[in-house]
Amino acid sequence: MYVLLHGAGLGSWIWEAVLPHLDRPALAIDLPHLGVEASVEHVLRKIEATVADGVVIVGHSVSGGLAMAVAERLGDRVEGVVMVGAIVPESGQAYVDTLPWSSRTLLRLLYLFKPEGTKPPAGVLAKALCNDLDADTTRAVVARSGIAAPGLFLDPVRWTPPRVHPVYVKLTDDQSDVTPALQERVAARLNARVVELDSGHLPMMSQPMSLAAALNSAA
Repeated sequence: MYVLLHGAGLGSWIWEAVLPHLDRPALAIDLPHLGVEASVEHVLRKIEATVADGVVIVGHSVSGGLAMAVAERLGDRVEGVVMVGAIVPESGQAYVDTLPWSSRTLLRLLYLFKPEGTKPPAGVLAKALCNDLDADTTRAVVARSGIAAPGLFLDPVRWTPPRVHPVYVKLTDDQSDVTPALQERVAARLNARVVELDSGHLPMMSQPMSLAAALNSAA
């Protein structure tokens, strides 16, 4: 079974168009508004309650490190690990540590003054997430996006390399902070097999069939 984890401020709804094209059942999980460790425990509970056999863990964006931590806890049950435009910090570091100094400083200052988190303005969301989506889909993404849990950005995450060889889906037209250059560095850190999609940050909405094909090949 696929276990699908979404990015910050998003939800399991981002995977809806991908599900019909997958070659095995999938569990798309809504992450709680909590930090990394509590989110790992939440995902593990969902898996234990739903999945009886092996899993393919799929992490998108900020959930990359979270996905690696979940994969470590599941051990031999993991049949595949796929990162989709995802950030995986070095073990013991946080998402924010992977960003350029200026972005890192701004994010820390933001959450210093907004410890409960905040939703970016509509224009920022549209530019970062929806550069290759049509107008109706962009409006839907902006409307359905919520406040991102600060802990997903600020909490350190610890993980060890999985037994299986990871796959990294590189998004070559990503306009978010997860730039193609940053994705390349993450893929190299994971020693991952790279699959490129000419997509923005949400390929599950812009190119669901192509993303599903990448996931199917990883499984």
